Amino acid sequence: GSGPAGLAAAQQLNRKGHSVTVFEKDKGLGGLLRYGIPNFKLNKNVIDRRLALLLEEEIEFHTKIEIGKDIETYISKELVNWVDARYHTMKTPKARAITGLSMGGYGSLFLAIKHQDVFGAVGSMSGGVDIRPFPNNWDMAKRIGKYNENKQGWDSVTIKNMLHLIEPNKLKIIFDCGKDDFFFQVNESLHQTMLYMNIAHDYTVRPGAHDWAYWQNAIQYQLLFFNQFFNEKSN
Repeated sequence: GSGPAGLAAAQQLNRKGHSVTVFEKDKGLGGLLRYGIPNFKLNKNVIDRRLALLLEEEIEFHTKIEIGKDIETYISKELVNWVDARYHTMKTPKARAITGLSMGGYGSLFLAIKHQDVFGAVGSMSGGVDIRPFPNNWDMAKRIGKYNENKQGWDSVTIKNMLHLIEPNKLKIIFDCGKDDFFFQVNESLHQTMLYMNIAHDYTVRPGAHDWAYWQNAIQYQLLFFNQFFNEKSN
């Protein structure tokens, strides 16, 4: 997708010499940045300028294309199996980690909690870990129904309502959020719930908002966390 996580990954991969193609199911590029943040908070010209720079770097974009509607199966099974079949990998959760930012942070937590037999560590940066305070945003009603008509469905996909699935000492968890991020309160609530449930995790609040400056800093600490996880498991 062409949301903040997809664009950041595309730029980093491209600068490392990879040929990158980004597929987006919507008509416009930008994901959450374009459709989830009001114009008065983020002028869409900022997104267009960044996209123009990425195009100059020869990154390709294709819109109105939806890759694999069952994202859970695709990432947790098909993609992992594809990588394991083509590269010299350690085929164990002890050697796999997953992270993401914004709704990608939510997705990482969702997948790792449901598939602890696949992932041994998980991270989230500025994650939308509870979307119930935002019932009219990001076309969520099209995916899980209107909140007032399907409250149980919305509750079931909220991360803190999935915490009971985490097995003791099975999953290493790190997540963070900027103090000025609109997802700050839901991340704080997740942190407090995990403390109450005595679930080990690494949680950090830093100055910053839902933007590139914050994520470029936060990813460094996530990578350090995963590096320590991999080294612990290999020793």
